[in-house]
Amino acid sequence: MVNDNDAPADEAANERAKEQTPPWLQPVDEAVAEPPAQGIAAIFALIPKPLLAALSLGVIALFGGLIWMLYDQQEQGGEVVRLSAPDGPTKIEPQDRGGMQVPHQDKLVFNRVTGERLSTDVTLRAGAETALEKPKIPDIAPLETEAPAEISAEISAEISEASAAEVVEAEVQAETKAEETSQTDQITASADPAKVASAGLPKDLWAIQIAAFRMKNDAVAWMVKTKYDHAKVFGGLASEIVETKRDMATYYRVRFGSFPDRSAALAKCDEAKSVGLNCIVVTPR
Repeated sequence: MVNDNDAPADEAANERAKEQTPPWLQPVDEAVAEPPAQGIAAIFALIPKPLLAALSLGVIALFGGLIWMLYDQQEQGGEVVRLSAPDGPTKIEPQDRGGMQVPHQDKLVFNRVTGERLSTDVTLRAGAETALEKPKIPDIAPLETEAPAEISAEISAEISEASAAEVVEAEVQAETKAEETSQTDQITASADPAKVASAGLPKDLWAIQIAAFRMKNDAVAWMVKTKYDHAKVFGGLASEIVETKRDMATYYRVRFGSFPDRSAALAKCDEAKSVGLNCIVVTPR
């Protein structure tokens, strides 16, 4: 037997289960789910279905009758018109083509630029040859030589005196040239870089250092030039080139000497500085 008191309990349980179920899983009432028709759908909903079917058939019949009328009029018009191309050529070249006229297109000089060869052989017209006259050699008459005139005794004496003076002058010039040659040889021998560089200074005496160069040839050339440019300062001194290595580089130092003590070396340094040169004193080694 079903107890009537259980009905409210079941309904309460169903309500609780419905509340616990998500909205998208809850059952939908069909009456509530279908919204009322709006617009054209509402109009068609008011028309009875038999009348709507009759209207549809009428529209189809009207469309078919319109097509039949159009087809019937085409048959009553006669034969079908056939389209064909007109007789004659399709394209005809005009007499005046128009367009831009480029001048000098017929000049053959442009073929040299483009490298094209001439389509026709070009022949040069033979020119008229004119014979040249042979050059005439003029007849030269031989010159008549006259007999030498007699030289007087006075003229002979003057010539002998002039020749004697020329001989004396030639001897004087020869002696002068010999002296100049000997002096030049002495200067050249003393200015020879190899000889100057080979001369060394005593190690137990004082010296002065004037300059240092990276190249030995520059050091020797500067030493010779300085010695002769400032002969009053370095004329009576010996010179040497000392090779030293410092900071992975080789230097060639120019030195002059020698001096018995430090004071003499300092005095010579003062003279070198007075002519615009640098100078330091080198102690004995």
